[in-house]
Amino acid sequence: MKINKSIIISLSIIAGIYLLFLILPLILSPILNAYSKDISSIVSESSGYKITLEKLGIITTPKLTVGVKIGKIEAKLPTDDVFLTADNVKAKISLLPLVIGKIEADVISADSINANLDVRQDGHLLLEEYLPQPDPDKETETMSSLPLGFKLSNKLPDIYLKKYNIKFTDMTYKKDYILSGNKFKISDFILDKKVKLS
Repeated sequence: MKINKSIIISLSIIAGIYLLFLILPLILSPILNAYSKDISSIVSESSGYKITLEKLGIITTPKLTVGVKIGKIEAKLPTDDVFLTADNVKAKISLLPLVIGKIEADVISADSINANLDVRQDGHLLLEEYLPQPDPDKETETMSSLPLGFKLSNKLPDIYLKKYNIKFTDMTYKKDYILSGNKFKISDFILDKKVKLS
């Protein structure tokens, strides 16, 4: 039985591209990390908060997902009050759904997350005051409109937290409400269909 030479060449090219995909983090992670201060500045300017990102890197996996990892995230209000810290955060998207024009997040995980959220009398979070306001003179695009005709998948990412501590502070009565624990997991989350919590 003879194997067509073009099939062998095609399979070799596919295998080479796949191998290159898997070793991309070794090449791109040091470059991305070198620009961590610039990226932190860009995120800070667009979000309205003071954001620090450390130890940035790229992730690829054999099941064709790609994403970023961040060794440490710290977010402060313009008043320098820290409202969020997180360690070893990873976020990945699946590549195969992109073929049919869908963006599907695969996994979001963190070793630890700490949040201090002040709640105003009207029920809104204090940090909302510092979000950039849209310019009414400019046309705003809807959140659902993505470039190149892509759509967001209704399958939400699995979320894993090894350790979490989230504190809500009622600014009116100065009371704290705290959620804390270990090994928090959300999986099989499909909008309007199902979700698993553990």
